[in-house]
Amino acid sequence: MRRELRTEVGFGCPVEGCGSPYLTWHHFDPPWRDGHQHNPNGMVALCLQHHKEADSGAFSPDQLRVLKSDPYLRRVGGQPAGHFNWKREQLILEAGGGLAIRCPVLLEMAGRPVIWLSSDPDGNQLLNLEILGADGAPAFVMRDNDWLAIADVQDLEAPPSVRSLIVRAPRTNVRVAIEFKPMTMDDVRVRLEKWEADGTRASAKLLQEHISKLRQQGAPEHFIESIGRSAAPASRVDHIMEQIQEGWPHDDLVTCTLEAQIPYPYPVVITASKIVLPGENVISGAIMLGGGTAISLQ
Repeated sequence: MRRELRTEVGFGCPVEGCGSPYLTWHHFDPPWRDGHQHNPNGMVALCLQHHKEADSGAFSPDQLRVLKSDPYLRRVGGQPAGHFNWKREQLILEAGGGLAIRCPVLLEMAGRPVIWLSSDPDGNQLLNLEILGADGAPAFVMRDNDWLAIADVQDLEAPPSVRSLIVRAPRTNVRVAIEFKPMTMDDVRVRLEKWEADGTRASAKLLQEHISKLRQQGAPEHFIESIGRSAAPASRVDHIMEQIQEGWPHDDLVTCTLEAQIPYPYPVVITASKIVLPGENVISGAIMLGGGTAISLQ
């Protein structure tokens, strides 16, 4: 039912001249105050402003039914679009279980940036994406935090908090999920310490497997002990924190968690835990610190 109703409203507020994708449900038949009932035919998705106006009686039930059946974006042939007001001098991208810090380009393919950062006149870092569908045509575009879903979108989630977005266009094999959230330097340190602890546990497991194989092969015990001592990892948290804080005396910053399914020109899948590149190459939990381009596929 939820997806059907989204399709009815054309992924945007149906009120003339609006089209905002950040929607909440308004119950008008019967009104929400009359028993808290969910009647799909008596519900319409509105932006917060027009929802407040509807609650105050600005629209009659008949007018809301017309808006529901003939929404603004469908009438003008518009595409879902929006803007994120999340702006800080330091934006940290969180992708594939790792972090990209002071990294202007996260992903470049065939000489073309796909995921990158830009700066506004005030020095704030802004997010940019250009994701092509399986047919090579633009499917989802984001410029300086302004986004436009061009592909044949089957599902779109844009909560009224305007901090996250999920776009699914399976016919073009595209999916994008974005979530902004504020963080402090202490939050980042906790995140890095967890990342380091997870990595240490994974390394310890691999080391034990390697030592077991050496023992099975009859390797000398003093040799095995030397491998165990040399494998003890040194902490990188303090160094990374110094890099983040360099030239940035403030405590607040923004992270953006990013997931994407990108089919063209090369298939790339970015999830919360890993980045899968062509040839089944996998990046997981990487800390990409500084430099120009983190991942480049030519």
